[in-house]
Amino acid sequence: MKTAAIVQGRTASTRLPGKILRDLPLGSGITVLEQVIRRLKKCRQLDYVVVATTDEEIDDQIADLCTNTGMDFYRGSQDNVLNRYTKTAEAFGADIVVRVTSDCPCIDPDIIDTMVEFYKNDGTFDYISNNRPRVYAHGLDAEVIRFTALKEADRNADLKYEMEHVSPYITGRPEKFKIGSYIPEALTGGEDIRITLDNKEDYTLLCAVYDMLYEKDNYFGNESIVELFRSKPWLYEINANVQNKVKFENIQDELKQAVKVLDLQELYTASDIIRQKLRSE
Repeated sequence: MKTAAIVQGRTASTRLPGKILRDLPLGSGITVLEQVIRRLKKCRQLDYVVVATTDEEIDDQIADLCTNTGMDFYRGSQDNVLNRYTKTAEAFGADIVVRVTSDCPCIDPDIIDTMVEFYKNDGTFDYISNNRPRVYAHGLDAEVIRFTALKEADRNADLKYEMEHVSPYITGRPEKFKIGSYIPEALTGGEDIRITLDNKEDYTLLCAVYDMLYEKDNYFGNESIVELFRSKPWLYEINANVQNKVKFENIQDELKQAVKVLDLQELYTASDIIRQKLRSE
């Protein structure tokens, strides 16, 4: 049974273009993407760590970085991320896929290892995650997916939402797939911390965290992060106004959230159209 961590990444981020190619620590010459890969390579439960980027010209620079630094990579569809994951897993012969995004440069190798062990020891799950419910900081998220489930999702998914976000086809069908959550026995807190990278405020915070922790331990983990934020609560303020991306279980929940946002903007005609669609389903 081969286990591969597949890290999705592209240059054309809408909020902060080129974010995964920024230095971390600042001025170090080490990119955010490299920090993610270095951390995953510390995992004992992984056979491969692969970057899954797009086949768009703009992402040649990611491919070049991977080539120059010895990182394995695969290039596929820009918009159909589900297919990109499936093709990457096929190319590397993965039976188990660990999904991590490239904007999480504080990903904890120990958490990944314990998640994979939990998944393997059970032996019946098609999918598990560590954010349903959230028990770690935003930025320590991961999913473990059985390749056969991923392949079935890729074969049958026909909604843009399902293709862009990889796992909704699976998580939206609990009658077909066995879905679980990884919750550690000893909770350390931290679910109120945001250390993922979406915009400039996030990058400022990550630079501060790395400045305080990286020199002492290049692979500082969850406990060190939580301890740092508890001792220096002003860190929360750096990106306090940033809205965390919400991942929905299904398209209906996303539409309900869209109605709320449209109503706040007084775009009632659009929200009424969505309401009518929800009532008809």
